[in-house]
Amino acid sequence: MCSLFKKALFTCALVLASGATALAANDTLTIVSAPFGKTGYVMGSAIEDIIKKSGSGIKITQEEGYGMFYNLKKLHTADADARKTMIIMGTLTSMWQAQNGKPPFKEPIAADMRVLFSMYDSDSCFMSRDPKIKSVPDLVGKTVAIGKKSQDVYGTFLFDHIDAGYGLADKINVQWVGNASALSSFKDGLSDAAGADILSNPATGEVAAGPAAIEVQASYDKVNWFGSSKEALDNVLKTTGIPYTIVKVPAGTFEGQTEEFLTLGTPNFWGASLDMPEEVAYQFVSTIIKNVDQFQTYHSAGKLITKEALCYGFTKDQLHPGAYRAFKEAGLMD
Repeated sequence: MCSLFKKALFTCALVLASGATALAANDTLTIVSAPFGKTGYVMGSAIEDIIKKSGSGIKITQEEGYGMFYNLKKLHTADADARKTMIIMGTLTSMWQAQNGKPPFKEPIAADMRVLFSMYDSDSCFMSRDPKIKSVPDLVGKTVAIGKKSQDVYGTFLFDHIDAGYGLADKINVQWVGNASALSSFKDGLSDAAGADILSNPATGEVAAGPAAIEVQASYDKVNWFGSSKEALDNVLKTTGIPYTIVKVPAGTFEGQTEEFLTLGTPNFWGASLDMPEEVAYQFVSTIIKNVDQFQTYHSAGKLITKEALCYGFTKDQLHPGAYRAFKEAGLMD
């Protein structure tokens, strides 16, 4: 019996040692987030701080990213060692576009990227200060400023409303200027409409205005906020094949918004290559699950990040094996 007990202790020690070795061998995890100052960058800083305070032993640092498409290309072209330690911010739609070789990608890339955990859904809609512009068809003959073609939520999402949804791309002057420049253009009266940002919790349905939209609300009394009709959004899904989420934005989400509307969204998550050791991904995600309530102390959007939302809507195959193990252990997945 004593011999069996010693053998069990030895086996347990080997298991613990293998986990520690995985972390030591991979040194510091690098988070590639969003442009400095954006919500995604703040959340990257939050993850860095939460992990450092957790006592998990994981070393982690953040670097600035420049959009979901940029992040995917960075992971795809990284060398073997970097792929073991790199975590990027991504969206389900951009991952689908990359892995299926759909525009802006010319061929499939990042086929081995998997989700670690989701934060919230990133959504966008339109805003106008012109009382006559309350829908996408009202933009005919007008100018709308949106994100760059390398941006999904602020760029291609909004263009798909116009083009795939209503077929009005040739009748509306679309300016692909980037979300920051679009906001400036809108505030300076150089565009008739622009994109507005929304965040939502897919598990609870809670929706909140994003930072840019909040800034506009604070500057102007009368703003029209709108998305698209259900028929137009169904056209988008059918025409593009992109796995968009149709999001219901309740009345009162924005100041002066008296009616609910529908728009496009997607889960915003952190992902990694399958080259990342399973034990590393498991320890990282387990630490996030245990400390998920802390996100709300770093940014108002953190209140949308709940334990249930971390893996909401994802399948086992979409998750990194280490993440799936962590979620299953926490009772969040079967």
